Amino acid sequence: MRAAGSGGAVNPGALAVNAVFQQFGCLATYTPATGDRRVLRVIAKRPDTEVRYENTTLIASTALFEVRCSELPAFRPNELITVDGVDYAIQAARRLDPDRLVWTLESYALTPEEAPPPVEPAPERFVQGIWDGSYTALPEVAVEVGHMIHLTATNYLALSRADADDTALVAGVVVAGAAAGHATEWTVDHPVERPDWTALTEDGSPFLVPGAAYFLSATLAGGIADTPPATPGQWVVPVGHAVAPTVLHVTPGTPVRL
Repeated sequence: MRAAGSGGAVNPGALAVNAVFQQFGCLATYTPATGDRRVLRVIAKRPDTEVRYENTTLIASTALFEVRCSELPAFRPNELITVDGVDYAIQAARRLDPDRLVWTLESYALTPEEAPPPVEPAPERFVQGIWDGSYTALPEVAVEVGHMIHLTATNYLALSRADADDTALVAGVVVAGAAAGHATEWTVDHPVERPDWTALTEDGSPFLVPGAAYFLSATLAGGIADTPPATPGQWVVPVGHAVAPTVLHVTPGTPVRL
């Protein structure tokens, strides 16, 4: 799939892969040998592998992670992927799919003695009255609390919009406004509060309708709408539901192209 704002043909295979990862993937933390940790989405598999030694067959527990090449173009053995608090050391890539879009990485879970020292968590913070539980990234453009965003191939945040193939994914929602190129924070599967939603609702409504479902806007970058797009070629992308006039619980759904 082309990067946001770039030209060129859209890869249908990449769109299908992104939809699968959006629905079945989970968030994980990748720790490289050098450089900063970053968040990516993986599909976890844990099959048992038969290991034969002389006349004995042993069953070894393995952990396989499918990772998009757009999020992890390269890696080194023994770098870490952390899922649900468990650290897994990457051993090798079992295969790269024919379209070269997805790695299947073989790894093993580290014991407590092998695991790196834990990183001290940041103190709990509240943004507009809601604990953020957030991830940090750099936005391509200025962002506000409540903006729907996706991650680009270079792991920048970009505003999502339902009128184009390369912007119709929603990774989560911004919970701390920031200027372009300045660190901001985003979260997913979590409520976010704004005292006034006028700037982010397609119809300019200042308040949300409790209990109503909301969708990614096709006309307002990063915005939401209480009705899905209806134009062929646009995307229907559920983003969550309102739990109060000022609070949207963000749970991005699978994009469906009209």
